[in-house]
Amino acid sequence: MDSNFLEAIGEALYGGQWRDRLASELGYTVRQLYRWRTGEYRVNEEKAIPRLLDLLRGRVMVLEGMIAALERLEPSMEITSPKPARVANRKKRAPVRRKQTRKSAGRELYT
Repeated sequence: MDSNFLEAIGEALYGGQWRDRLASELGYTVRQLYRWRTGEYRVNEEKAIPRLLDLLRGRVMVLEGMIAALERLEPSMEITSPKPARVANRKKRAPVRRKQTRKSAGRELYT
């Protein structure tokens, strides 16, 4: 498998931070994945390719579900985020005061 193709698969699945997650999913270390990309290490492709196919098919199923859900929405409906909205007039927290210790109390006398 070409290293550029492996990188494209990793980015399609996990975005820019794909190395750690893909290595974990395949059962390899990040170092082994790096060495595989550079050609220093030969990965068991009989094991890796079916796992990559499963990961990609799983992502396709998720995306198809999202597409179907969006297609069912009426144009007038708003898509809401699962994150709560920020409150505009949020009170600012008071600064945290450190508990004074004997050492810090003694330093104040000499400064």
